[in-house]
Amino acid sequence: MSIKIMNRLEPAYAEKIKRLENEVTSHDQISLKLEIDYKLAFMQEEIENNEFIYLDGQEVVGYIGILSFGDSAEISGMVHPDYRRRGIFKKLFEDVKKEIKQRKFEEVLLLADERSVAGKLCIEHLGGKYLNSEYEMSFVDHPLDNRSRLEFLKSAPEHHRAIETIDDACFGKSYATTCDSTYVAQHQGVIVGKVRLEMLNNVGGIFGLGVLPTYQKKGYGKSILESSVFELKKQGAEKVFLQVLTENENALGLYLDTGFKIDSRMDYYEWELI
Repeated sequence: MSIKIMNRLEPAYAEKIKRLENEVTSHDQISLKLEIDYKLAFMQEEIENNEFIYLDGQEVVGYIGILSFGDSAEISGMVHPDYRRRGIFKKLFEDVKKEIKQRKFEEVLLLADERSVAGKLCIEHLGGKYLNSEYEMSFVDHPLDNRSRLEFLKSAPEHHRAIETIDDACFGKSYATTCDSTYVAQHQGVIVGKVRLEMLNNVGGIFGLGVLPTYQKKGYGKSILESSVFELKKQGAEKVFLQVLTENENALGLYLDTGFKIDSRMDYYEWELI
């Protein structure tokens, strides 16, 4: 038995981690948010340790990953069903704690599927405090109206100020913007909303959809959502998904009405290093 710590995922290890993920999700009937494909695609320049792998010979039997967004970090992990109650997660988490202490994140979140009894007990033992929950939803066959009243286009540098304004108004903070993935929606020349679209392995993701408060309740959110699905399908998406806080009833209603269904619920817990 040994522990391997890596700053970025190597493809061979990524495949072994994904095999372990399949074993765990099938056995426990839960979902995990490990973001392995995202890390392979977008986090290959990392210089700090994010991957904590427990090995039995060449096989991965335990894993914890850190996914960082600026001063915030999300931590998810798993242990093979046949290797539980051997202290594997505890040993991995000791190394994770050392890394968290060095990097001084302002926010550290521990993640567990709502159905994961073992995951929730583990987080409770670690001192995590429940923060909120998020649904992951996927688009199913549903008639969409492609006669949008809005002009939907890929963002350009001159749109960044408007995008920041929408982010501040809708989410209380601004997010990094790239012209390659962010789209804006205009009405009579005024940018009224924005959204970020990502494609990875024929799976399309919709993130950060926001409409300026003065233009809400006019159907623009649904128009942007439908345009997003059309755009991702045009790019070859075989699946389209999004995530939404369970407490956001207005957004949840919009997504359900537009043809999305709830696939899973992830619970988020705040954790402080003691």
